[in-house]
Amino acid sequence: MGANRRWKACEREAALLWLETLREQYHRRTWLGSDPLQFVHRYRDPDDQEIIGLLAASLAYGNVAVIHRSMEEVVRRMVGLPAAWLRGTGEREIRHAVAGFRHRWTDEVALGDLLVGMARAIRSHGSLGSLFRELDQPGDDYRNTLTAWVKVLRGAAMRGGRHLLADPAANSPCKRLYLYARWMIRRDEIDPGCWTGLDPARLVIPLDTHIFAFAKAARFTRRARPDGRAALEITHQFRLLRPDDPVRYDFALTRPGILHGWRPGTRPPWSIHFDTPDVHINTPIRTV
Repeated sequence: MGANRRWKACEREAALLWLETLREQYHRRTWLGSDPLQFVHRYRDPDDQEIIGLLAASLAYGNVAVIHRSMEEVVRRMVGLPAAWLRGTGEREIRHAVAGFRHRWTDEVALGDLLVGMARAIRSHGSLGSLFRELDQPGDDYRNTLTAWVKVLRGAAMRGGRHLLADPAANSPCKRLYLYARWMIRRDEIDPGCWTGLDPARLVIPLDTHIFAFAKAARFTRRARPDGRAALEITHQFRLLRPDDPVRYDFALTRPGILHGWRPGTRPPWSIHFDTPDVHINTPIRTV
């Protein structure tokens, strides 16, 4: 199990068939109403998409409806297009614009720190993506690059917003950070892929409760908690199935749990008849 798992050819084929069937059903814009990624798709310019994406990923904890309300509030407070607003607004004015904001334990200080960090990075490097490319270090994945990237953004003297940008160098699953990287680097119907020229094969799975429950049932990890090591073990197993795109199934795998309350059992789901009412539902979700 876990990192030492060896795939038999027949099981690998069954797993890929199950995953591709799930992806065919759920990896569609029809289901974007259940995900904060919908806010990124409101914008066409990659400079705006990367800013809204980092905000949406950073606030992607808690109830889906609450996340969406908080994002609507952030967008309302940013006058005009996000990139132009950050470039043309002073740091004191940025903090004033988000005064009184709160999303669970993220307050105006935390959000202001994040926005100021982004504004400084954009003014110095042109865009968040340009900064990421400048810092990119060769490796199996983007952990070292993201560690350096987070350090630059945290340079805004974050007083209360450090929880918004996890450090991959620690044993954190960095779910929201890896989610953001997925959005920025992959490109298809769901993921906008506004950071061009980067290899999706190096992405790490955004490990939330839905992915962790699936991974335990699928025997991708033995870890008791969804920590950083678990994220790497699970990514390794996905990479054995899809070396070119280990996070290919992330969006689809989280939809049955978010939309229908589905949870996998104790065995790999491809060992059970797939076409169950809990998973195979074709009714689109109402947009929140």
